[in-house]
Amino acid sequence: MTLWHIDQTQKSCEIYVTELATHYGSDSRIWGWQIDNKPAAIEDYSPAADDKFRDWLKQKYETLSNLNRL
Repeated sequence: MTLWHIDQTQKSCEIYVTELATHYGSDSRIWGWQIDNKPAAIEDYSPAADDKFRDWLKQKYETLSNLNRL
């Protein structure tokens, strides 16, 4: 199971995408690639994931009023 709320998972993905782009970025035979189809990337409803999501919401919207305007 992939736990996207864990900073190390995010860092590993960042390294992977950077290496992929560095290696293939100037290859004229490659016109694109899909990087969002990760096997076993399932929803995570753990308390740690909930906390991380709430932290993200607080950082992005700052107040409940801002969030409720959506």
